[in-house]
Amino acid sequence: MMLDVGEMLLAAEREAQALRRAGERPWQYELPVDHLGFAVPPAGLVPALNAWRILGYLVAERDLVTGQKAWATMLRLGGHPDSPGPGLELVMPALELESPEAAAAFEAGESAPGLSAIAQYLVRYRPGMHHLAFAVEAGTLCDFRAHLIEAGVEVIGDDVRPGAFGTTVFFTKPDRGSREQPGPSVLIEYVDTAGVEAWRQQHAALV
Repeated sequence: MMLDVGEMLLAAEREAQALRRAGERPWQYELPVDHLGFAVPPAGLVPALNAWRILGYLVAERDLVTGQKAWATMLRLGGHPDSPGPGLELVMPALELESPEAAAAFEAGESAPGLSAIAQYLVRYRPGMHHLAFAVEAGTLCDFRAHLIEAGVEVIGDDVRPGAFGTTVFFTKPDRGSREQPGPSVLIEYVDTAGVEAWRQQHAALV
């Protein structure tokens, strides 16, 4: 039996309109998109920067996340850290923090013990879209994580952890589901930005 996609979308649109008219909010959270993350090998950094520059996205901030052995570079419109709208985060392996053996294995397109998660990802998959990040209200990240776990969502790691640019984050696993019940096919990151301003002040003092 062929599904009538148009009818399904129309029903969903009418439901949304009815909720809007009634002023109802049956969901507990509303999370804006914070950024889109892309996995980029070191050799692909300059081509990536040039490609996004054409659309007006310039480097706004950069951070070496030593705990993840990764460089994070946030691109925003005009290169302004507070530019409205989601940012574009380029995530690259920090090969200088890897052992010589692991770094050599990565350059050869092979895995190795101790290789960072982003390096392992690039060995296994091609560069490109890596994660979609949503901003969680400051101070509520742990509660939101517990909310997802209670809802049956599979989270990565035992707790929230420090992210790039002074954030605190956690990820949920991709759930590729089935053709009938597909889930998100990329990592989903949830971000608390409460520590960003302090990080910026500290970073500015080092530049």
